[in-house]
Amino acid sequence: MKLGTTVLVIWAGLDFFVGVTARSFCRVFDGGRLICLGASRETVFQGFKRQLATSYSIRISDSEINPLGTEEWSALRRAGHIYFISTDVDQLPAAGFGSFPCLSTLDMRNSKIEVIPQGAFPRTVNASLFRCPNSNFSTPESKLQRLDLINNRIHTIEDNSLMAPHLQYLDLRNNSIKCIDGKFRFLSGLQILNLQGNKIETLERASFQGLGDLYMLNLRGNVIAHISEEAFYQTTNLKILNLDDNRITSLGWVVR
Repeated sequence: MKLGTTVLVIWAGLDFFVGVTARSFCRVFDGGRLICLGASRETVFQGFKRQLATSYSIRISDSEINPLGTEEWSALRRAGHIYFISTDVDQLPAAGFGSFPCLSTLDMRNSKIEVIPQGAFPRTVNASLFRCPNSNFSTPESKLQRLDLINNRIHTIEDNSLMAPHLQYLDLRNNSIKCIDGKFRFLSGLQILNLQGNKIETLERASFQGLGDLYMLNLRGNVIAHISEEAFYQTTNLKILNLDDNRITSLGWVVR
């Protein structure tokens, strides 16, 4: 991490620390990490609002902060990397991430999200809001490259919810997803897709539509019993496919 990059780290047990101000109880350590042992919800999203608005990397772990309202999500719009790990957050922002022009990494593993709603990760963002540091992108397209939603409660991926064209890594392990038909068709740059430990039953022609750059696909630990002959017809670059621990009884068409 380059010097000058700012990371907000909130550790477990927020309720056990007294309220503090960002000026008096935050310290920048070697490498530019801003470590704040913060207290209440108000401290995090009001007392630290100025720091959140200018931080490029933000990490909040093991907290009970939920829900996050529009104002609180807005405080994070400049971030390039957001890590909300092991939190009680159960919803993505209502307006999606179209107003997060710098965001390239979103890690919300071990949270309580149930739905990826329509418009959550749009193709374009409002690039006029901020100038993003360390960015190679000059277009209004979403800069999101890595999305990690491991160990949530996701059962539904709504249509037109995943549209970020530069997304390369998508990890949806250990959720409750059943239907994936057409859900990834706009992710033209996706290289790694991890769907291990979900409840997928069939792979149809549209399951991986549009994923011409996909290199690795992990479907281990689902309940797949049927795979269409055309399930992988567009995954021309696929090199690694894991179908262990499913209910597949026949793949006769593979050897025809």
